[in-house]
Amino acid sequence: MENRITAEALLAKINQEKAKKRDELIRTMNKDAENGFWNFCKYLYPEFFKDEQTERVRYASVLQNCGLYSLTGDDKYRKYRKVMINIFPRFGKSFMLSIWTVWLLWHYNEGSVMRNAHDASLAEKFSRDVRNMIEAPNTEDDIDTDVVSVAGRLNAIAPKLKLSRDKRALSSWALKTSKDVAYFCAGTGGSITGKGFDLAMILDDPVKSPEVALSPTFNEDLLTWYLTVHRSRRNRESAVFGCEVIVMARWSSDDLCKKLLDAEDDWYVVNFDIEDGEGNSACPSIVSTKEMLEMKKGFANTARLHWWNALYRQKIDTLNKMLFKKEEIKRFDPSEHNFTNKARWQTVAYCDTADEGLDNLAMPIAQWDTMTGELYVIDVVFSTEPAEITRVMVAKKIQEHKIDIIVFESNNGGKFFAELCFYALKELNTEAQNRIENLKRKQTEASGADREMITQEIKRLQDTIYQDMMYESKYTTTNKVTKILTYSSLVLSSVYFLEDALVDKSSEYSFFLRELFNFQKERRNLHDDAPDSITSMAQRFCASNLFEMF
Repeated sequence: MENRITAEALLAKINQEKAKKRDELIRTMNKDAENGFWNFCKYLYPEFFKDEQTERVRYASVLQNCGLYSLTGDDKYRKYRKVMINIFPRFGKSFMLSIWTVWLLWHYNEGSVMRNAHDASLAEKFSRDVRNMIEAPNTEDDIDTDVVSVAGRLNAIAPKLKLSRDKRALSSWALKTSKDVAYFCAGTGGSITGKGFDLAMILDDPVKSPEVALSPTFNEDLLTWYLTVHRSRRNRESAVFGCEVIVMARWSSDDLCKKLLDAEDDWYVVNFDIEDGEGNSACPSIVSTKEMLEMKKGFANTARLHWWNALYRQKIDTLNKMLFKKEEIKRFDPSEHNFTNKARWQTVAYCDTADEGLDNLAMPIAQWDTMTGELYVIDVVFSTEPAEITRVMVAKKIQEHKIDIIVFESNNGGKFFAELCFYALKELNTEAQNRIENLKRKQTEASGADREMITQEIKRLQDTIYQDMMYESKYTTTNKVTKILTYSSLVLSSVYFLEDALVDKSSEYSFFLRELFNFQKERRNLHDDAPDSITSMAQRFCASNLFEMF
């Protein structure tokens, strides 16, 4: 009896020690532990992850902080709410994203993760990887022992993390604890309906090849899909806060990353360069310097070093030759200039009507320094709306800025559009005059504060009436791209744009600048209305400055 009691007590003590060690192990992998997610990676795959892999440790730290914001909403981690991670190929980025997905579900097993990739087959491959980490596949075929051991390790610390028996499709599956689904996925451009995420929305490798990456149409379509489909799946009725993660190598200076960064200023960007400052491998434990230099030599010897810089170094400045670089254009602050001296300054505009359905009507409006020949762009009309709307937009800008000279490009119905604009201006002037007459009748009967308010309104309306501008019609026979290339240097030397801090990212001015910055020398550009209109304006008003440039 004594021996039995002693054996039972010993067994209980052993189990108690095991439970204690298990709890200590779990604490090292918890969201609040230093390097908690990295320790989780090492626990599941001890042969693959080593502490000397410093760049993977850094990547794990970024993902852990994304998870911390998603799970807690703590302002300390708010910058990780929207994260853009640019990493070179074969880093293990998607593998670690799969482990991170499991780590998130371990912390909140009622939650859901959405993860999309460049096509459905890759998205479902990632889905299978995550699922197999949670539960080893039950099949009569030979099972990879690594898969079994990983699922076994996870079960030892997360016994409640079990796959549902009824929702098991690769495109959408659930845990037993899920409110709906735990994981769903699709290829870019695919539809996603009836499901929402709350833990994380991930876009992993959205670009398949260089040909696709350099397609303006693909980049435009990807942005539209991202905004209208991918981002629309957030479930806002949840106990967690969620995060938005894009992980990809950079392929193009006009890719999804660039477009989102131009439009939104709350992204946190993390770059992983394969090279250190001295041209050696930044992380020899992942890629040795010898192997890296061998790969680089293949790019260099075939005149494709620009691709190496983009894919492996996240440097896209040499990939595409931008004609109007953001850092090269001249800027100004209107508060530092006196544009009221009409002896020197004139307000001018150049209107280039839309050629086709997707084209923009582009009309930069500038203060023209008649002494120096320089232009200071104060406003723009930049719209794809039909002529019945844009004619009124143009007329209102003529009124607002009291434009002295307006040039209409007469190609493609431009002359007729000019007549529509002048008719709209006449209508606006007549409407203002009629309102003035009505207010004057009311003014005779009003007194005190009411009379003063009517007087002020009459003065305001009188200031809007305007028709004293000079109109020019210009028919151009020069090839559009040739004209842009010829006069681009004149724009860079003689045209000033508003300081970046003064431009609202949702304004037509901002959209105009983005199209200008995206124009490239050596490719077919999907949109060129902004560079066409501003070079035409420079040609008309700054042409005398050409002699000063040579």
